[in-house]
Amino acid sequence: DYFSEYLADLGDTLPVLIREMKQDYERTHNLPYVYSRFSYLPIASDS
Repeated sequence: DYFSEYLADLGDTLPVLIREMKQDYERTHNLPYVYSRFSYLPIASDS
């Protein structure tokens, strides 16, 4: 697995980052995120 080497160091940090992104989403939209899964897909702009 190509990414395992790079992701191993994020084990304790990644859940915190994901939780903070979810909370930012909830605050920005003033809505609770009620789903059990959270997907974050950064999209690159061609412009």
